[in-house]
Amino acid sequence: MTDFEDIVNELSAVDSVSAIVIAGSNLSGVSDELSDIDMYVYTDDEIPLDYRKNIFVRYAKELSLDNRYWELGDEMRIADSGIPLDIMYRAPAWIQSVVHNVYQEHHASLGYTTCFLFNIINSKILYDPSGWFLSLQSGIKSYPDELAKRIIEKNLPLLKDKKYASYYSQISNAISRNDYVSVNHRLSAFFASYFDILFAYNRVYHPGEKRLVRFVLDLCGAIPEDFEKDVNAVLCADYSMKLTYLDLLIKHLYELISREF
Repeated sequence: MTDFEDIVNELSAVDSVSAIVIAGSNLSGVSDELSDIDMYVYTDDEIPLDYRKNIFVRYAKELSLDNRYWELGDEMRIADSGIPLDIMYRAPAWIQSVVHNVYQEHHASLGYTTCFLFNIINSKILYDPSGWFLSLQSGIKSYPDELAKRIIEKNLPLLKDKKYASYYSQISNAISRNDYVSVNHRLSAFFASYFDILFAYNRVYHPGEKRLVRFVLDLCGAIPEDFEKDVNAVLCADYSMKLTYLDLLIKHLYELISREF
């Protein structure tokens, strides 16, 4: 038995644990030498740190435990394989509420609206004795048209249409002030909405924050003209040319979206 399997077995022995799954680039076919294993432990109660540490010191090294920057997590390198392992702990009730709000109620966000849905349906189940996670996973089927509509309606105007509130206007103002930190901050927000729109238009669940250009090329059947060229131009251009390339990027997206909306 491998150290990874031992970790799974010991965590699954905790009474409050409902399911253990893995997801991420290792399962989506886009992993590289920097990729780790993303493990999600669904538990009703927080597993005490001392209990977790007692497990991991026996099967892993380079431990970074009890990280609480985003969600509770432990990071380590598996001893026998050397593979990085990132474990995140989630409450079943919380993830069920996320699925309900997005998939069933069609609540849209500014960027990354459906990334948890992508995570769930692309997870590999390692432990699920009651079938709870399989039921959650199986309940997410085709992309709801109403959800796509709401994502596009919420995100599209902020690219440029909303004169004062738009990302475009904020980027323009930041360039005029030579405030390059603000330029990059608002560009990140712009692209969060841009990719949310593009995945929604194609009825593809959002894969998260990494390798988005590749995911669009691999998963989306309808892509704006010069998509990859325009994205790279915006990101790589001198600040004096960023608005010019943003205009092209937005124009080509509008031309695509106008076919349906």
